[in-house]
Amino acid sequence: MKNNLIFTLLFLSILTVYSCSNSAGAEDALLKSIPQDVSMVTSIDADAILEKADFEQVKNMEFYQEMIKETKRYNSTLGEVLVDPAASGIDLSKNIYMAHHFDPDNPEEVFIGITAAVKDKAALEKLIQSNSKFKVSKHGDFDVAMSGSQSVAWNGDQVLLGMTNSYSDPLPKIEKFFTTTEANSIAADKDLGKAINGKHDIASWFSSNAFAKSPMLKNVLIMASIDANAINDNYVHSYVDFNDGDIEARSNLFLQDALMADINLLFKDKVSTDFSKYVPAGANSVMTVALDFEGVQQMLSKRPQASMMIDFGLKEYGLSVADIANTFDGDILLYSTANGDMAAPGSFATTVKDTDKLNKFLALATEYDILEKIDDKTYSLKNMRTLAGNRNFGDAQLLILDDMIFIGADPATLEAVKTGGFRGNERIDASKIKNLRSNIFAGFMDYDEMLKSISGTKDLNVKFKDMKFTTNRKDASFDMNFKDKNVNSLKQLFESINEIYLANKNGSI
Repeated sequence: MKNNLIFTLLFLSILTVYSCSNSAGAEDALLKSIPQDVSMVTSIDADAILEKADFEQVKNMEFYQEMIKETKRYNSTLGEVLVDPAASGIDLSKNIYMAHHFDPDNPEEVFIGITAAVKDKAALEKLIQSNSKFKVSKHGDFDVAMSGSQSVAWNGDQVLLGMTNSYSDPLPKIEKFFTTTEANSIAADKDLGKAINGKHDIASWFSSNAFAKSPMLKNVLIMASIDANAINDNYVHSYVDFNDGDIEARSNLFLQDALMADINLLFKDKVSTDFSKYVPAGANSVMTVALDFEGVQQMLSKRPQASMMIDFGLKEYGLSVADIANTFDGDILLYSTANGDMAAPGSFATTVKDTDKLNKFLALATEYDILEKIDDKTYSLKNMRTLAGNRNFGDAQLLILDDMIFIGADPATLEAVKTGGFRGNERIDASKIKNLRSNIFAGFMDYDEMLKSISGTKDLNVKFKDMKFTTNRKDASFDMNFKDKNVNSLKQLFESINEIYLANKNGSI
């Protein structure tokens, strides 16, 4: 954290605003300063965020007090700004914008600029000069302070916090933020206005047009047999709102059909299988995915060379892409239980179209010493490890039942699956996972159940309740629910952060 002025200023910009909120719009001077060649713009209603977080309370929390104390040890000026954000010199009544610039000729180079209005230039310069690592230079009517990949540029009107992931000179990109006119500003983009002019705490706009200018990316698309022009005019509109009792995030996708044609083949429209009876009440996370193996086969058929290479690799095992497509249906369930073990009982299930063809795969797995046959419906897993933690499956078994494959390691769970699934209060509450079906990708996480798996968290008074997310062809959603529906979610989030900080400080976790 030492001397990290950029991220401290960003923290202040987002969370420490005192006066009335201004809606984002085309007349916003800061928005007009953003050049038109950026690929992403995020608008932050800082005043609303501060009010919802209850900054006066946050400032008195133990974790924040410790941050102030630690900061003052190496930079007293920065420490005072944490106590009194107005001392930063930033005009905390104005909107804040974050812009991403993608270099089409050098795709690995990304520049992120966060721009805010200046209220007190002298105070801002005092803060910047308090960091001895910054080298200050003057460029026209603005000054720039740089330290490695980070920079601060400012004049009497705005300050720009810059970050880059490369060693190239960021000055040309910085300069654009101070020389942009209405004619070459992203503010004139009509689609941008649709994305950020609504009343949201955070609103974001993404455009693919900068990527469409990349020769490297065009070549990749051509090699993948995708029309290179399809990457033009694709947009994503997103927003986040901190409401009483929940955080609500949404993304709307406006993508070219030509670009999405092959991607859409990878997934079915929704998960049709009702997996609920196979999920125990103690599950702390559940996820479903609707893969389309026939669609994968169709996509590969458009690319004969790729299809031939994959078939050649599978031929050694007596298999083909068609065998996979004709065997597996694609509805997939993953879950973990309160013990926190990703190899937890019954943690995987998928649907099968043809059990006779499945036997071919099982015979191969047995031949290669991956499975050991117990009976016609049951196999033990051998020499298998989870992706998380590299742990052994132990006594995990693979069951074939009701045109499904189940993998689990707990005898009680395996028995429940064999007898038709969990019943009564042993089954997960249907309301928790009602969004899992009718989506391409969906998930649920229960924080209370998850904390049971972490030592020392039994009495931890965190405010999180659960989290749910869904993804479809045109939109995605994320909802994080908190226990108190009458208190803003952002305030509860900071209270939970402080609770975890104290528990960690006391050594209970």
